[in-house]
Amino acid sequence: MKKTISLMLVAMFAIAMVITGCKKYDEGPTMSLASKKGRVVGQWQLEQVLYNGIAQPVDPDWANETMEYKKDNTWTYTNPSGSMSGTWDFGDKKETIISTFTFSGISSSDTTTIIRLKSKEFWTKDVSGADTYEYHYKAK
Repeated sequence: MKKTISLMLVAMFAIAMVITGCKKYDEGPTMSLASKKGRVVGQWQLEQVLYNGIAQPVDPDWANETMEYKKDNTWTYTNPSGSMSGTWDFGDKKETIISTFTFSGISSSDTTTIIRLKSKEFWTKDVSGADTYEYHYKAK
């Protein structure tokens, strides 16, 4: 009986270690049955911006801005003034997203770090010098 209880405790401990080890992004989720691409694809609306960990006032115009990632690895950003589009792909073991676009004949790319990726939440982080920006999106 003691041996059975000991084996159960060891098994539970091992399972707990595997589950916590599966966490890819800083803010979660711990596990997901949906693929990472399946969770990124969709329309996203900016909900909150943090600058060096401090929430910034939310501009009401953000309600009219949409970022859409598509299955064919293209993206479109739309706001009341117009839109921009390009291509995207995962980078660095699917911990970053690399977005490319062409504007006035000049190609450019941007890399952002994913810190949370759920079916209804998508958080990214960008570091510029000593400044950190977090962008929290919700599914539209």
